[in-house]
Amino acid sequence: MSNDKLDALIERIASEHGIVLSQDDPVLMMHTLNEVLLE
Repeated sequence: MSNDKLDALIERIASEHGIVLSQDDPVLMMHTLNEVLLE
């Protein structure tokens, strides 16, 4: 997953849930893993 996509996802989570994630957050790892599995 590109940094641009991760940044967009982090921004979306922050705006919808008020929680700011970092690039190395395990939640983002799960999102990336799900994307790979769907491909």
